[in-house]
Amino acid sequence: MINFYSNIFNDLSQKTIKVSQFILFVITNIFVFNLVLGNANTMNSFEDEINSLASNYNFFTSLNFDAEPLIPFNYGVGLTSGPLSAIGGVIGWAVSKNFVIARVSNFYYVCILQILFSIFIAKEFKLNLRNLIIFTTLQITLVPWWIGSLYSIGEVASTIIFFNSILLFQKYRSLSILLMSSSIIFGKFLLILPFFAFYGGSQFISFLSKRKINNSFKDFIYFSIPFICWYVLIIFKTGVDYFLKYLTDFILFIFVYQDSGVESARKISFDLIVQQIQDSEVSQWSMASLIRIFLVPLFAVIVFYRNKDGILNKFGVHILPLTLSILSTYSWFWILSPTKYMRHTKHFTIIILFLLFLLLIGDLLKSNFDKLIIISIISLFFGDLIFIVVINSLMYFLYFLKLNLKTKNILMNLLFSSFLLINLIINLNETNSKTIVNLDLPNCSDGLTLEKCFTDYLYYDIYTGEKK
Repeated sequence: MINFYSNIFNDLSQKTIKVSQFILFVITNIFVFNLVLGNANTMNSFEDEINSLASNYNFFTSLNFDAEPLIPFNYGVGLTSGPLSAIGGVIGWAVSKNFVIARVSNFYYVCILQILFSIFIAKEFKLNLRNLIIFTTLQITLVPWWIGSLYSIGEVASTIIFFNSILLFQKYRSLSILLMSSSIIFGKFLLILPFFAFYGGSQFISFLSKRKINNSFKDFIYFSIPFICWYVLIIFKTGVDYFLKYLTDFILFIFVYQDSGVESARKISFDLIVQQIQDSEVSQWSMASLIRIFLVPLFAVIVFYRNKDGILNKFGVHILPLTLSILSTYSWFWILSPTKYMRHTKHFTIIILFLLFLLLIGDLLKSNFDKLIIISIISLFFGDLIFIVVINSLMYFLYFLKLNLKTKNILMNLLFSSFLLINLIINLNETNSKTIVNLDLPNCSDGLTLEKCFTDYLYYDIYTGEKK
């Protein structure tokens, strides 16, 4: 459990704590499983899902990263979710040939990925492993547009790897850089932004404190390894001529393709930023979504700064590179990205959410008021605005209520756990009210890239774009 106002490990017996943690874990994951299964059955078809699932299935069965004719070319630059994105989905599809099972499998692959990191991090930094594992599935379902993990697209898996790599940077620098690089080239290339921001900030801190830049050549070698592996695979499967074409296409994809934001940077102006927001899907977001994606990162950075000593002492991570890694993609999204798809926000919201929970669980906060602020920030990721108001009203009332610390601590743990579960129930009820989508598609059993498969799967005609 969490030490809100006193040490709960002193307030309650070890047996009581273990039983409470077990009950919370079981109840939480019953609700999470039903939420995941409900979403897997009600989520509409999505071209990026079949692109990712097809290309990654081909990759793990033949080393061909191919989703033709949906995306042209083997190892085509249009395939933006790398092999780390869809391991669970590929396993689920391989054993079942069923989209629902593939979706559920990929969600739990992402959870297992985080649990494996949690085991290692708990051991290295002397954190409570049971608490880390209890909150794993909950954390993921709080991320805006978390259902992307069911679609087998790469933002969630790759950012989980990137976030944990930040925590490991001081103790295991080479491993951390290798993992960050892997999350970029085998996951989502957009993570190159927070990588350079974090790495550059770390080197700047090193220069200020030691008057030298640390291990740049060695870092470059480790960073290059995943890229070299990927490029060797491309040459092996497609030849040198295509590899040169791939590099050209990739550079054009970054500097010419609209979604990259490079074109926006060339023409940047306040009017352009406002126009892009109005033309993008942001104009259709709810107020709750705007708060958690626009305001929450700014609030979180302030909280991280207030508790920078705790973060530095526990993980060896300086506040400057950490802040830059968050604000780099945050700034790209709000200032440069012309489309502003919500799924792109996961590159900073995951880092924020996971670190907030880690500070709370690891008892790294300088004051009880900071713990209360973190609960308020976490509550902003809940789906219902009225529920958010109720949560914060109760929590602040309890904070100012004159009770002994032991009683406050137990009540706060009960309330916090209850609010997390109630939010799950609200989301589950909302999901259960949706119409089930028919994903029983026998034509896909013979191959995801066959015309008969994607014709049945997609809700629109791939050649004309018209809805069926």
